[in-house]
Parts: sequence; structure tokens; C-alpha cells
Amino acid sequence: MGFAPELFACEQVAGGWYIVVMELLMEYCTAYSLAEEYHLSYRTLKQVKTMSSVKLVDFDWAGKIGEAIYPPLMNHEISWHPEVKFGAEIRPEHDLHMLNRELNNLSKS
Repeated sequence: MGFAPELFACEQVAGGWYIVVMELLMEYCTAYSLAEEYHLSYRTLKQVKTMSSVKLVDFDWAGKIGEAIYPPLMNHEISWHPEVKFGAEIRPEHDLHMLNRELNNLSKS
């Protein structure tokens, strides 16, 4: 679909972590509309995956609505949608919950 940002750099840093520099994209609304049209759910929209505007950069749990499920290893410090748990179906309303939460957090900072 062409919505993934261009990768500019990727280097390993201390502790085995990687620093990744990617293109800043402004097409989130279009991407989200297409995801809905094709019955896809992103999984989680959280601040660590976004910059000054919303960009989807981590598709490891994304999948078709009705097929994608949450994995066993989840960060329990995240304020997930109340329905989210291991084995639960990943739903678009979970994406919207996370997006609204992050937008509220950004507006407070």
C-alpha cells in the first residue's frame, strides 16, 4: 500500500537495542481508512511508535479482523482497551482506544 516510511538508518546501540531513523509520513488517516476498508486492525497505537504526527511503524501483530489475536507476551503496564488479553481478537476499536489515549497524552504534554 506504500504507507511504510522510508528507512534512513538503522544502527545497533548499547544494550543490544537499535536506533532506527525513518521518514516522517503524514498519511495516517488515509492508511487507517484503507485498513478499515480491507478489514485490518493495527494492534496498538502508542507513543513510542509515533512522532509529531501518527505513523504506523510496527506491524508485527497486525492482521485481518477476525483472524489476528493478541500474543501471550504483552506489556501489562500499557492501558489497553478493556477487552485486550492474550488470545483475544485484535479489533479496530482497540486501535482507536490506543490512538485516543495517545492523543490525550500528547495534548497534556
